[in-house]
Amino acid sequence: MKIAIDKSTLVQALDTVTKAVPTAGKVIQPMLECILFEAKDGTLKLVKNNLESTIEYPIECEVISPGSAIVNAKMVCDIARKMPDEELDIIVEDKKMNLEAGKAVMKMAVIDSDYPGIPDITSKISFEVAKKLFVDAINGVAFAVYEGEEKPTLTGIKINIEDGKAEFVAIDGYMVAWQSFKIDAPEADTLLCGKSLENVSKSITGEGMVNIDLSDNFALITTDNIKVSVRVVEGTYMNYKRYAPSKFKTEVRINTKELTQSLERAMLVFESGAKGVISEPLKITSKADSIRLEMKSEKGSFDEEIFCNVFGEDVKIGLDPRKLITCLKHVTDKEIILGFSGEIAPAFIMPVEGENYRYMILPVRTK
Repeated sequence: MKIAIDKSTLVQALDTVTKAVPTAGKVIQPMLECILFEAKDGTLKLVKNNLESTIEYPIECEVISPGSAIVNAKMVCDIARKMPDEELDIIVEDKKMNLEAGKAVMKMAVIDSDYPGIPDITSKISFEVAKKLFVDAINGVAFAVYEGEEKPTLTGIKINIEDGKAEFVAIDGYMVAWQSFKIDAPEADTLLCGKSLENVSKSITGEGMVNIDLSDNFALITTDNIKVSVRVVEGTYMNYKRYAPSKFKTEVRINTKELTQSLERAMLVFESGAKGVISEPLKITSKADSIRLEMKSEKGSFDEEIFCNVFGEDVKIGLDPRKLITCLKHVTDKEIILGFSGEIAPAFIMPVEGENYRYMILPVRTK
């Protein structure tokens, strides 16, 4: 194989591929640390696979001699970035990949093996969605994906399309994140690897559409000639809808920025024990025209009143301030609604108008 390619084009492509499909956390096979280079017909195709997802990214180049090679992903990325800012020649011979630019020549080993590409997918459902809607929906829930191994179904992001509405949901056991938007698409229901979807969203930029094909085992996401497969998570997902009441005992309409800044002050005295267990939760109480936030620990204490509109019964609840702040980071509205249904019922963050997002946080018992 021999090609000539613009250095910046290659570096950008390598960066996109490794972000979209990073090396698996627990590398089962050395092959998962590698990237496949495949050159033919004026195109270099980069392929990265970590068993959870696979990406194929084609870029234009001058193909002098077609061929393919498998090399270590981190090493080839580091070399490409450090080469002189000139046209880059890539030559594969004698089980070595030579990267040459100007007077600099670097060599690295080529792996002699087969490399898994995009799996064959028999599409059962296919639909299109605007890039921004798709990326925003993923980013708006991905932080709530469960990161442990004990609850495998909660490591996925639930995507449900019904009655002209797409809903993305993630649950970590203490928090539920919803994002929804209108869509003209057939009904669908799937559970996709959450971390893979989050990584894939980093490779989707600009305007345009994303095409999604769903099968029993994988989803194929295609945009701008880039193809990414994401594994379907097996198992029955938690029935999150039963936790969403149609009406709350108390609704608080409050300024998002004021609440966020108040929570940031509360976090200055926040303490947690082993494995993040809360020593003392944030205590929230209300009266007719304000809510009061209190936090105590060995570090000190925090007490602040925020004037807002309170409708319904008085509030008394304990919450994890970390969960509140995390959710609010993904809210761009100037004002939000906080929904409460009692001291032991979940608290909700919702838009003042519409229903494009909803965050649920489980309460923490106060002393």
